[in-house]
Amino acid sequence: MYLGYVISQAGLLLAGPTVGNVAIICLLWGLYVWRIIAEERVLARDPAYAALCATTRWRLLPGVF
Repeated sequence: MYLGYVISQAGLLLAGPTVGNVAIICLLWGLYVWRIIAEERVLARDPAYAALCATTRWRLLPGVF
């Protein structure tokens, strides 16, 4: 879901590359990272999810985050 947001917003940014759009997209992406970390903190309480996290290396973008 988050990767879909990032891809669509990157497309919007490419269509309208202004300083304001860059600022808004960077703010949104920062909030996504914060939300992903917060969600994983809650989900990690479940042993099955914790086991999945042990086998999954990246959260959003391979090689980045």
